Amino acid sequence: EPASIPVELYINGEYRGVYLLAEEIKISGDRVNITDTMPDEIDTGYLFELSDYATKPEAIAAARRGYTVHNEFSADPEIEEQQRKFLKDYLNSSYQALFSGEYEEVVQYINVESLVAAYLVEEIVKNVDNQYDSFYLYKDRGEVMYFGPLWDFDHSIGWNHPDALVTDGLYVA
Repeated sequence: EPASIPVELYINGEYRGVYLLAEEIKISGDRVNITDTMPDEIDTGYLFELSDYATKPEAIAAARRGYTVHNEFSADPEIEEQQRKFLKDYLNSSYQALFSGEYEEVVQYINVESLVAAYLVEEIVKNVDNQYDSFYLYKDRGEVMYFGPLWDFDHSIGWNHPDALVTDGLYVA
């Protein structure tokens, strides 16, 4: 999991609140510890982010959503196509299993403990970005998909979306 520390922010001497300064989410032994994409393997480690802004070349569409993949695909176009198809099919199958309501089917694709933990945290803090943007998932080689690490709570815990103002790049409620 990424390390983080709380910080009190002052801009030009004006107090702007308490924020959480966190390391970025990436594949690393001390962050998301999965096998980085192997050039010739299809079922390898993938770190991906559910995002309605997923339009980059590394993005895929699956389960009626966009996902940005945060590791490199193979340089071989045929293997890259297979990797993209594998991940897309895996996501589609995962969500079909989830919507089936059959626990035995769900656990073939999803680590349920991570799903429940993510759901509870997102629900408790009322994160309006939940399932919209900055929602991370990962799958290691031969393993099921995990929900997390949890990230980006700037639109939560009372943040009033319709009344928020953006000033100098900062949200002010």
